[in-house]
Order: sequence, then structure tokens, then C-alpha cells
Amino acid sequence: MIEDARLIEQTLAGDHDAFHALVRRYQTPIYALALYRVRNDVAADEIAQDAFVSAYQKLSQLKDRSRFAAWLRAIALRRCALWFRSRMREETKNQRAEELTPDPTTMNPASEHEKGTLGIPAMIETLPERLKAAALLCFD
Repeated sequence: MIEDARLIEQTLAGDHDAFHALVRRYQTPIYALALYRVRNDVAADEIAQDAFVSAYQKLSQLKDRSRFAAWLRAIALRRCALWFRSRMREETKNQRAEELTPDPTTMNPASEHEKGTLGIPAMIETLPERLKAAALLCFD
């Protein structure tokens, strides 16, 4: 779009209001695209903001100024993909933590102590002779 190309040239010349005009023009469509992709309004808002920040920082790299809208959409889609990747890593990390965390419903130290199955006698047997006597006095 010719208007976009003019606003980009003005932005590159130092006119910050020109970029604000681009943000106002594309803010709703970029947010809607992100929301459609990630289905999370807070994440969509962050993705849209990140897309505009990235576009501003790399604006001088845009060769065809009339393709700003398509370029901005591509940036937003990459941000969506990064969000999904980050979310998958977080879910994997949480899943691993759950696997390593003992299930409290299967572990009841009070009932095991009542049954005498804590394994303390077996542990005492593994101690060196000089410590066995002290341990037996404490746990007998």
C-alpha cells in the first residue's frame, strides 16, 4: 500500500508519529490473527506487541515497503510459533516434574511407621559398627 510505504519512509526519517499511525492501522488485525492462532487473549496481546516492536526494530530491512502488512503478519505468525514452542517446553518441564514428584496418596509415612515398614532396621544394618549402637539407642 502506498500509504504504508510513505509512513515507513517517515518513520525511518525519525517521525515516530508515522509508526504510531501504522500501529493504529494494523493493531486490531494483528491482535485478531494472534488470538485466532493461540486462543489466549493475554498471549495474543503480547504477541501483537512483540510483532510491532520487532517490526519497528527491523523496519529498515523491509525491501518492498508496500508489503508492510504481509511482512507484519509473517512476524506475528513467527511470534505465535515461538509462543507455542515455549509453551510446549514449559509443559514438558512440568510433566517431568510431575513424574519425579512422588504421589502423596501412595505415600503415607504415618501408616508406614505404624506398620513398622519405614525400613529403619535395614538402614541401621548398613551403618558401620561404631554407629549402629548409637542408632539402635535412638530408634529402639
